[in-house]
Amino acid sequence: MPITYVNGFPMLSADMNADWPLVPPPNSHVDSLEIFTDSHRQEMKVEVFYQREGFQLPLPQDVDDCPELGHWRTKARRVSPGVVVKFGGGVDLKEAKTMLFIAERTSIPIPKLLAAYTYGPLPGTKEAPRYRTYIFTEYVPGAIFDNVWDESSDAFKAKVKGELKGYMEELRAIPAPPDYVGPVQNEAIQLYEWRWHSFKHSPVKSLDDFHKLLVDEYVKEVYLGNTIGEQEAIRERERIREQTFAQLNAQEHSIVFGHNNLDPNNVIVSPEGHVQAIISWGRAGWFPDYLDYVRASRWGGWWNPHVKPFLDGLMEPLPRDLLELITDLLGTYPFLITQEKLFPG
Repeated sequence: MPITYVNGFPMLSADMNADWPLVPPPNSHVDSLEIFTDSHRQEMKVEVFYQREGFQLPLPQDVDDCPELGHWRTKARRVSPGVVVKFGGGVDLKEAKTMLFIAERTSIPIPKLLAAYTYGPLPGTKEAPRYRTYIFTEYVPGAIFDNVWDESSDAFKAKVKGELKGYMEELRAIPAPPDYVGPVQNEAIQLYEWRWHSFKHSPVKSLDDFHKLLVDEYVKEVYLGNTIGEQEAIRERERIREQTFAQLNAQEHSIVFGHNNLDPNNVIVSPEGHVQAIISWGRAGWFPDYLDYVRASRWGGWWNPHVKPFLDGLMEPLPRDLLELITDLLGTYPFLITQEKLFPG
């Protein structure tokens, strides 16, 4: 089915399966419900982005006491035997839009999207309003691949990884819009999850533009010490910028559609070794072909011994120096990394 591009980014087609209503345009909503809090006396609204026909929409207070499936910045709770809600830090409507896009364009198993809305403005954010996003999906039976890794046979792992490799190829076959690097529907590029701030930027037009974005934001924050003079600091930052950009462009790369958060924690498997669902689509989009590998491998280097064998044979590895450089650019606190570590001498 051909992709229709509107204003440079892809829109869902009108001839899609009737079970999947069209995605409303960005910043539009299907419905609005007013809710008032007793403690803050502040008007808070549920702004509905998507609601599947026949699905009864749970409100934020309805999910507070539901059983937890995960709790960190991002929370996941079992609303009912067949429904899961995801909300909290790092969750936004971009993930819901991506799930609808993937469901229409591919055969990749993902949880069926049931509803998505924002709630707010949250108490205490009157001057700079913040909203919490809730994404409701069907509950997918099975096990998180990471949880059963140690007890699984090599044949089981190979079967799962074989299916995942096919799904990755299917993703990468989705054509990129002309002159476009970023998530679906012109959503913001979000980088630096592990810095003090999460930088967001509008989509860019090319691989070079993406690399310049990474390098420029990184160089602004590189710690140069307390004794260096202003002019010397300017020269040093320019040197780091030029060398970093040259390293990034030393190899050929292309723009492909990737999941960009694919690790064993985001794969649900059946007892027979089939992929039941791939979850956590909030980082997906058209990005450099190395991004899937970098984002998965960086977690493995910190705390998860399963990630390296998970990646072996599934994704093309990067040279170690390039992997470390891109990892630094994407997520390591730059004020803890001096220019001497990156570029000795």
